[in-house]
Amino acid sequence: MNGGDPQTTSAVQNSIRAPLSASTTSLVRLLRSESLRMVLAESCTSGRAAAALGAIPDISEYFCGSVIAYRDQTKIDLLDVGAEGIEQWTSTSEPVAMQMACSVLFKTSEADYAASITGHLGPMSAECHDGMVYIGLAWRTNDGVKPYQVTLKNLKAKNRLARRDEATAELFEQLRRCILATRHPTE
Repeated sequence: MNGGDPQTTSAVQNSIRAPLSASTTSLVRLLRSESLRMVLAESCTSGRAAAALGAIPDISEYFCGSVIAYRDQTKIDLLDVGAEGIEQWTSTSEPVAMQMACSVLFKTSEADYAASITGHLGPMSAECHDGMVYIGLAWRTNDGVKPYQVTLKNLKAKNRLARRDEATAELFEQLRRCILATRHPTE
């Protein structure tokens, strides 16, 4: 997108942002209608999800915050992800995504739901991992924090920034589906 026609560049940027905007709006509407609060643990999105939510007025009623844990040691230190798990499965894995979600929800007592994301946005990833993200979801019940599911998503976008927005949109969509499934199981 360097040096291109400004109108074309703007159109491309808007087409990347449209799904993110739609998924953000859809999630926030659901949080508001259900009076729910959420928290995030972000790795590969580097705070993009928090930034998208933070742009919405009065979001603090529904968004508790986000832990950005990009490096393995930060995941261990801030999210209590087990070093053994990272060594066995790597930090971009289903077990680590679930540990991230459950831990951030456990540590955020006012949140009802948590979502985490870890992955490889490229371009310097091994080809088999390039564009791959894991999204972990957890929810709070009367019995405590419960893991919901981990979703593996292979991103379609080709560049890092577009992948970051696509991953964030998918994170929001997966969290929205989790809320619907746990709050309204027949929908």
